[in-house]
Amino acid sequence: MASSLPGGNAASSDASAGAPQVQKALDPSLARALRDAARMGNAREVENLVNQGVPVDARDTAGRTALMIAALNGHTAAVQKLLALGAQTAPGPALAAGAWHHVAVVADASGAALLVGGREVARVAAAWAPAETLRIGAGLAGLIDELQVSTVARPAAWLLAQADTQGMTSRLLTVGADESAQAARPPSYFLITLENMTLEGWVITVLCLLLLALAAVVTVAKAVMVSLQAGTNRQFEDAFDELADALHAMNGSDVSQAGRLDALAARREDFEHSSLHRLFDTGVRELRARAAANGGSVTQRGLDAVRAILDTQLMRERQRLDRGMVMLTLAISGGPFLGLLGTVIGVMITFAAVAVAGDISIAAIAPGIAASLLTTVAGLAVAIPALFAYNYLQTRIKALTADMVVFSDEFVSRLAENYSR
Repeated sequence: MASSLPGGNAASSDASAGAPQVQKALDPSLARALRDAARMGNAREVENLVNQGVPVDARDTAGRTALMIAALNGHTAAVQKLLALGAQTAPGPALAAGAWHHVAVVADASGAALLVGGREVARVAAAWAPAETLRIGAGLAGLIDELQVSTVARPAAWLLAQADTQGMTSRLLTVGADESAQAARPPSYFLITLENMTLEGWVITVLCLLLLALAAVVTVAKAVMVSLQAGTNRQFEDAFDELADALHAMNGSDVSQAGRLDALAARREDFEHSSLHRLFDTGVRELRARAAANGGSVTQRGLDAVRAILDTQLMRERQRLDRGMVMLTLAISGGPFLGLLGTVIGVMITFAAVAVAGDISIAAIAPGIAASLLTTVAGLAVAIPALFAYNYLQTRIKALTADMVVFSDEFVSRLAENYSR
C-alpha cells in the first residue's frame, strides 16, 4: 500500500529507548484484553481497561503495544483514544509541511514495516493479521493523491524506486518543458520557403548576393573617396584664397614672382586627395613652360592652351570619380532581372512537378511558388540599396565636378589678369 501525505511527521508505535517503563505488577489477562479491544477497534473498552489501571503501553510477547495493534488494523478511533490516554510513539524523520510524501506499509509473515520516501522508519517484528475491513485515510489531516494496494509484499528497493519517480523533484523522471507553448508558436515561414527553393533558385540567389557584395564594396570605397576629396578641396581653397591677393601684385614681366605659385603647387603631400590641387599643379606647370618660352609673359594663345590643359585634367578627374560606378549601375538594372529569371524558372519547375504528381492543391504548389518569388526578393534587395547609393554618390560627384569647373575658370581668369599681353 502506498500513499502521499502533504506533511507532518512519520510515526511508528515502537517505544523509544527513553520511554518510561511500568514497574508495577501487571495482570496478563487485562493487558491481553486491552490488546484485543485495540485489535477489534473498541475504543470504549480500551478506555475502560486503561481506567482500570492497565498500562496503555503494555507489550505482548512480540513487543507490540495496543497502539501498534490498533494502527496496524486501521482502527482510527481506537488509535485516537489510545493517544489521548497517553500512548507513546517514537518520532520518525521530520517531514516538510505542505509537500507531498511517499508513504508505504509492508506486511508479511516476518512483521510490518512503515516506509517514508522509500526508506524504512519503523518496524513491528510480528506477523500482521489484518481485520476483515480496512479503513484507509480515516482521520487523516491532509490529502491522498494516489493509493495502491498490492497482495504481494514489495521489496524496499522497489518502493524506493517508486518514491524517486514521483513528484516534480523526481531523480529518475525529468519533467520537460511544456510543449503546448512551443506548439503555439507560429512556424517560420521564411525557413519553410528556403527549404522549398530549387537548385536553380539558389544559383540565382547566390549571383544576386555576389552582385550585392560588389556593389557594397564600390559604395564604401567611393563614399570614402569623395569624402576625402571634398575635405582636402576645402583646405586647398583656403590656401588658394590666401594666394589670390599675391597674384594681383605680380608683374607679368617678372618671372620670379611665379615662385609663389610653385610653392603652393609643390605641396602635393598636404593636398594628396584634392582634385583642385591637381588642376592647379597642372596649370602652373603649363604656365611656367609658356612664360619661359615667351620672356616671362603669356600670350592669349598660351592662355587658351593652359585652359585646354586644365579641361583635359578636369575630364581625367571626372573619370577617376566615375570609376567603378558601373557596378552600381549593373546592380540596379541587373538585380531585378536576375530575380525575375529565377522566379520564372521556379514557377515552371513547380508546375512541371505538379503535372507529374497529379496533385493540384494549393498546399502542393504554394511552397514552390513562394520559393520562386524569393529570387525576386533577392534581386530587389540588390537593386534598392544600390539605387540609393548610386544617387547619393552621383550627387557628391556632381558637386565635386562643379567645384573643379569653377576653379578652372577662376584660375585661368587670374592668370589672364597677371600674365597676358
